[in-house]
Parts: sequence; C-alpha cells; structure tokens
Amino acid sequence: MIRKTVFWTAVAATVVTAPALHSQTLDQTLSGCGGAAPTRTIQANPSTYKSLLSGLLPGDRLQLPAGTYTQGLNLWNKNGQPNKCIVIEGPASGSPAIFTGSNAWNIVSLKDSSYIAVRNLTLDGLNLPGNGVKAEAGSVSTHHILLERVHLKNFQDTVQNVGINTKSPAWNWVAR
Repeated sequence: MIRKTVFWTAVAATVVTAPALHSQTLDQTLSGCGGAAPTRTIQANPSTYKSLLSGLLPGDRLQLPAGTYTQGLNLWNKNGQPNKCIVIEGPASGSPAIFTGSNAWNIVSLKDSSYIAVRNLTLDGLNLPGNGVKAEAGSVSTHHILLERVHLKNFQDTVQNVGINTKSPAWNWVAR
C-alpha cells in the first residue's frame, strides 16, 4: 500500500512539473492526436474517397468536400501513431460533408483501429437500422479515437441503433 501511494505521488509530481511548451489538453492526451499538423493531405470526393482509405498512413489527412457520401466509412485495420493520427475531415464551415445511413452497414465502422480523428462530418442515419459510429464486434480493440464536430441525426433509438456504439474493447475515445 505504501508503494502505491509513493508511485502515485511521483506521477503527480511529474505531470505538474512538465514544461508548458509540451503540455497538452486532456482530449489531446486521451485521443493521442496531440494537435499535430498532418504530414500529407489527400483530397477526395464522394466518388473517390473509398478507394483512398486503404492507402492512408499515420499523419495523413483525407479531406472531404461538401457533398453526400452514401457508401459509409470503413476504418478497419487503420492505425495512426501517437501525435500522427489518421484524420478524416469535412469542411470546417459552409455546407457539410454528409454521410448517410443504410440498412446494410454502420456509417463509420471501426475495427482494430487506433489513433483516428474524424472531424466536421454530419452523420444522417435516415431513421434506418444502423449506427453512426461503431467499434465493431469481433474487433480486438479500437482505441485513441477523436470525434470532433461530428453531428449525429436521425438514429432510431427504439431499435437499439444509436449515434455512437462500442461492441468491442474500446478506450481513450474523445467526442466533442
């Protein structure tokens, strides 16, 4: 018991005395993205984005313009790194990038993925039986996920389909 108390005191002292230059907000720490700028930006559109997903590497940003995306966003076995998240991003202002629901899939499907940031998207469930963002069952884990300015609408809560759902081990998710 004494060791545990000493250990936690040492950790607290380290955190408190860390230089301000390297400090991060809690959401940056938990999500693992750290606010780092992307190393490469890839432009996509509703007809090309799916073919570009497989080539995303740590630090990449897939930039989506306004439009309607009807084929879902499968992020399976996609792994960024600490401070090098893979970013999927819609427009910060103006008309949104809208991903629509389906009877056949969840809009944003995560499986065995980590260090992913999804920003500035609208997820419209269209009142169909699917989830907005889901860590899929059968996944080993899905961790360090940042959902930022993701607008969720038209999900049927009466059939256990919701905006955000985890069916596998998941940790260090930030939604804001």
